[in-house]
Amino acid sequence: MDCTHKFRPSFDCLSLFIIFHFGPATGALTFFQNYCPTDANYTARSAFQANLNVLLLSLSSSTAAAAGFYNNTVGRSPNQVYGLSLCRGDALPSSCQICLNAASNNITQNCPGGQSATIWYNRCMLRYSSTNFFSYYSTTQNFYQLDPSNETDPQVFNEHLGNLMNSLANAARASTRLFAAGNMSFTSFTNIYGLVQCTRDLPADECYNCLLNGIADIPNMCHERLGCKVLGQSCYVRYETFPFFNVSAPGVISLPAEVTNSTTANEGKIV
Repeated sequence: MDCTHKFRPSFDCLSLFIIFHFGPATGALTFFQNYCPTDANYTARSAFQANLNVLLLSLSSSTAAAAGFYNNTVGRSPNQVYGLSLCRGDALPSSCQICLNAASNNITQNCPGGQSATIWYNRCMLRYSSTNFFSYYSTTQNFYQLDPSNETDPQVFNEHLGNLMNSLANAARASTRLFAAGNMSFTSFTNIYGLVQCTRDLPADECYNCLLNGIADIPNMCHERLGCKVLGQSCYVRYETFPFFNVSAPGVISLPAEVTNSTTANEGKIV
């Protein structure tokens, strides 16, 4: 099964974990999800824990000033720990800082003793591991959060959604920030808003493949909902029928409703 193919009507990509999300996005900081593998653990007051504490402090204190992305390595083998933090591409530095303060404080509480963990919020994500994961996109299963409302015309909605998300994936690949967001008119009264982003340790093509995998999950895993988040450790994608990001931020694309393929969609202006 090729999940790197663009969003298509066959809807043939499948993953395992679904989390239903009952509530619209707001301006407040919102926790989304943890990923807490249990295959390796550290003990309290160990060298690994000391290195992890130093790493988390560096991630929370350095990311906002580093244009929303920072990665670091602390310690030496076998107690070395790798980590990165990423703020949403439209987040202000102050919002980025607030989010990462929460993420760095909560990741060890939510995933106690784990040698690797990932945490997602609406404005940021943070990941650490005892294994070097930089520059490779994770193939670990994605997590999903679904809007409770169903689309009444799923075939047409999915066609517009696929056009939008593939256009955003192309735009993100061409962006130094590996981020793009935008909207497309669906009906006279409804727009579809989408956002895609990768961690900036990835090469552009790795980012693009990661995003295509996330987009390919939408048909089977988002179940024709009006909104859905696909949360991955190396990238994430999200769509809604309300503006959940700053529509005037750099990297936002406005696409015409009649766009029918990603080549045409790339003509949308990036502002």
